Amino acid sequence: MIRILHIVGSNASISGVMNFIMNYYRIMNHEKIQFDFLYFIEVEKNFNSEIEKLGGNVYFVNKPSLKHVYRTYKEFDDFFKSNANKYKAVHLHEVYLVHFISHFCKKYDIKHLITHAHTTKYSDNPKNALRNKIMCLGLKNSATDYFACSKAAGEFYYGKEAVESGLVKVIPNAIDLKKYKFNQIIRDKVRKILNIEDKFVVGHIGRMAPPKNQKFLLQIFKKVKKERTNSILLMIGNGPLKKEIESEIKRLNLQGDVILLGVRNDVPNLLMAMDIFVLPSLYEGLPVVCVEAQATGLRCVLSDNITKEVDCGICEFISLKETVEIWCEKILSKANSDSISTINSAFLDIQYSIYTQSKILEKEYFNMKV
Repeated sequence: MIRILHIVGSNASISGVMNFIMNYYRIMNHEKIQFDFLYFIEVEKNFNSEIEKLGGNVYFVNKPSLKHVYRTYKEFDDFFKSNANKYKAVHLHEVYLVHFISHFCKKYDIKHLITHAHTTKYSDNPKNALRNKIMCLGLKNSATDYFACSKAAGEFYYGKEAVESGLVKVIPNAIDLKKYKFNQIIRDKVRKILNIEDKFVVGHIGRMAPPKNQKFLLQIFKKVKKERTNSILLMIGNGPLKKEIESEIKRLNLQGDVILLGVRNDVPNLLMAMDIFVLPSLYEGLPVVCVEAQATGLRCVLSDNITKEVDCGICEFISLKETVEIWCEKILSKANSDSISTINSAFLDIQYSIYTQSKILEKEYFNMKV
């Protein structure tokens, strides 16, 4: 059996990166491969107990900090000194730490350091973006293996040539497609529970944070509501901008028309209850929620900052420079177009099935030479 150490910022159950890893981890052969996790942001709702049930280990260290250089170095050094011999590879999801982690991999003879690009931007905070950009300079010299969630994310971090040559391995945000197969009974039940049986339901899933551009989403929805008076907006997710989102709902006089559902564990069912899915993100890697939505047959209206790799045949991409009127027009026309028959099911099965992609990832790990 081989063990892989995943280094992540947070072990939170709402973390997109952690959900990506857990989707793969759950169905892998745990007699052949195991994941351990090293993280540095503690939250109450996390995957720790599930990881341990699956046979993995969870380790916490304080977040790396220039203000506490000695403490940071010692904590990481102590960890790798005690545990490095367990691992065939370190899988680093906090790419800006590549040079720092590379030092310990070399010091304690871990042959493979994988960097995994999940976004097409260094950060939504300008100061952090500049810091991360500087810290990622020359990352290909420190890492040994290069992963990305999409070609777009790969090109951003590693360059177009590295992606086109095959040096970068694209590991898509795959899902269990069976959970998302459309079911009319489920749709009717959820819509009845939420009291939205006669509504035109605009759906959105995303952490309430700047990259998701949810204030613009609310402006778009206000126009949709004006054109189609039975419209409501379902928003799934939570985050640091929740209070600002609530204030914007009041400012736009949309109380009663926007339902904030928070973090949910029944996303497939909620997607089936929607009529259109909208994601006007400022930037993304490859948003798994778009794959999930399409897997239910739900049409998507997305910002053109989102990679077209996500399109299974039922997506519409719009520039954020366009007006809310244009966005509204596209949403209503997309929702009124033909049903799910145009979805590229074969592409979805091959590219985004977790059962297909997990075998590919397992093979990548096992083929790494020691």
